[in-house]
Amino acid sequence: IFYSPEWKARLGYADDELPNRNEEWESRLHPDDRDATLASLTTALADPAILLRSYESRLRHRDGSWRWFLVSALIFRDAAGAPVRTVGCHVDITAIKAGQKVLMDSERRFRCLIEHSRDAVVVFSDDRQVVYASPSTTRMMGYRQDELPGLQADDFVSPDSLGAFVAQIAESLRRPREAVPVEGFVRHKSGEYRYLEGVLVNLLDDPAVKGVVCNYRDMTQRMEAEAAVVASETRY
Repeated sequence: IFYSPEWKARLGYADDELPNRNEEWESRLHPDDRDATLASLTTALADPAILLRSYESRLRHRDGSWRWFLVSALIFRDAAGAPVRTVGCHVDITAIKAGQKVLMDSERRFRCLIEHSRDAVVVFSDDRQVVYASPSTTRMMGYRQDELPGLQADDFVSPDSLGAFVAQIAESLRRPREAVPVEGFVRHKSGEYRYLEGVLVNLLDDPAVKGVVCNYRDMTQRMEAEAAVVASETRY
């Protein structure tokens, strides 16, 4: 067994502080990785066809923290296929793993906000095709989340509102990343029309979105209440 000074340094030790013993590596394996790591190496060593084994695992640093490593183990074998030597290369990927965790946490937080928001979100392509619909779409429009993607806005926007909506989409295409007001009647899955109000934001240039985002809410009840007030005032 030989551990290079660089390997020891990655764990916070000087070259003369860690003896070249197998236990120095094995005892530092994370408990959640230990069994899988040892089983993977045992399987690789026992199979004459395997000359290279790669895996990810955590090792305990001198300061008590856990460091992620991408390990590539090159297996040298004799003429009979028996392992005679193994050379391992350890690449510290702790920063990459931390970045992945931040991204995953951010995605979970965003998903939670979208799923429980009073507003709904629909993302259109530049030709008005739906490419994404948030869960709130079911509550507002009656469609399942997977029923709208692939449909054209023309399929559910009221004929009386379609011309204005097309113009609003065109305005959004001319003004990337600016909020463009949008409103109109949209057909509910039941067949009735609901009055929706919101904003369009052109994020076609954003690789994570690649669409025109429409954030909207159902204003039907408010519109009906306002109409009732006007009718009442006119009557009296």
